[in-house]
Amino acid sequence: MFSLLSARIVHLQVFKGNDFARQAFHAHFRRIPVLPRRAAIWDRAGRLMAVSLETDSLCADPARVADPVTAASLLSEILPISAGELTSRLSRKNRRFVWLHRGITPAIAERVQAARIGGVFFKREFQRFYPTSDMMASVLGFCGMDGRGLEGLESTLDRRLAGLPGEELQAFDALSRPYSGDSVILREPQQGEDVHVTLDAAVQYFVSVELKRILQQENARWGAAVVMDVHTGDVLAMVTEPSFNPHLFSLTTPESRRNRCATQLVEPGSTFKAVTLASAIDAGTVQLSETIDCENGRFQVGSTVFSDWKAFSNLSVEDVIAYSSNIGTIKIAHRVGGTALADFSARLGIGSLTVPGLPGAEAGYIRSPATWTDTATASLSIGYGVALSPLQLARVYAAFANGGYRVDPQIIRSSSRSPSIRIMDPATADQVSRALTAAVARGTGKRAGPARYSAAGKTGTARRYDHASGRYDENRVTCVFTGFAPAEHPRVSVCVIIDDPGHHKWASEVSASVFARIVNRTLLYLGESPQRKAAA
Repeated sequence: MFSLLSARIVHLQVFKGNDFARQAFHAHFRRIPVLPRRAAIWDRAGRLMAVSLETDSLCADPARVADPVTAASLLSEILPISAGELTSRLSRKNRRFVWLHRGITPAIAERVQAARIGGVFFKREFQRFYPTSDMMASVLGFCGMDGRGLEGLESTLDRRLAGLPGEELQAFDALSRPYSGDSVILREPQQGEDVHVTLDAAVQYFVSVELKRILQQENARWGAAVVMDVHTGDVLAMVTEPSFNPHLFSLTTPESRRNRCATQLVEPGSTFKAVTLASAIDAGTVQLSETIDCENGRFQVGSTVFSDWKAFSNLSVEDVIAYSSNIGTIKIAHRVGGTALADFSARLGIGSLTVPGLPGAEAGYIRSPATWTDTATASLSIGYGVALSPLQLARVYAAFANGGYRVDPQIIRSSSRSPSIRIMDPATADQVSRALTAAVARGTGKRAGPARYSAAGKTGTARRYDHASGRYDENRVTCVFTGFAPAEHPRVSVCVIIDDPGHHKWASEVSASVFARIVNRTLLYLGESPQRKAAA
């Protein structure tokens, strides 16, 4: 017996000693990932847009909870969770770890500690907070409970913001309880890199206030607006309303979280007439001063009869744009031809758009018929058969404002940016600007005139296409206004879109006034000297 016992001891200690020591080590120590604090997001003025803060999360070891029913009853009076749900979680005796509530407040943590419930403990985590709440939610997106970006900039820049996790060696007792302070850092976590965006929280606020106001007044479905620097392409504001609370994203739907400024394509209606004019001037087929017969408001092209909102006879090319004559614009387009108009539109960037860091940005499209008939050309010239996002419309008008350069929209501040590309002669851009200035000064865009500044721009009232019936609905419209200011030395390009307003049906009544208020507040904020005193 003694010999057998000695042999067994030698076998265990000498031959199997290393194996058992290794098993004991793995039972006593565990490699635990150490997550770094997620980097912050800042606006262009250094205001905090998103930040991760340390919070307590409540956990439990069900095997150590003596009475799950009593423990659940006590916790249900503190946590926003029913006693039944807590009882279910605490009764899982085959599990050594369950989450009870993540990201609790210090006040709740104190009440839980005072309850002294065995088997219930805290775990320190990082929780994402958004100081601007819903104002930038559609652009920034949000993070899940694990700290990973799920939508918006949080998703596309996740690797840059998240950093790299570290690792620590943590000691545990026989009941899998960690020894307090008994850990060794094996690898330090690497912090993520802060991101600075081109957005300005102040301008974003101005735009958000105005969109909320008009949506409530008009009982409209949604609104979107973009403010862009016409020289750099920096997006100063990008707002979609209604928005959502990023802290309660689980209560929302994907549709309600869309960044419509970049992902919603609309037919631009009469705002596209500026593109038609630019293509004709660029081709040398029209001059602003020449006169066009607008046929007293009705004009047949093929089998289609086009009409104007008012019976115009003879208008100068400048007034065709200022007073938004469909017939005058169609006659201008016929001089250019559908192919040349579509090609010029592509030069402006319609049909191609890349915005680093911005997910889901739509490139837009231009209809490509087998042959450009007069009817197809007529429809395109007044903004049908082409679709753009609010961001793209602001980009197109920026080219008219900056002397003919196509700029690439920027949402992330960077020292490196692609050079602007000249796409039209400066004289062409100047003449288009003159016509757009006339549209605000005395044409359909008079309500778009800011109180303290001059502006240039164009209204667009596009009928909404009904896919069910396969035709345009005369009673439902999308109201668009796109322009830039100040007219003489532009700084910002602004696009405002209000979809399906319930009371007024013209862009001149709906989106033009929103443009005026946004421009006025934005330019004052940017330090632009007022050109005139505000009316008393």
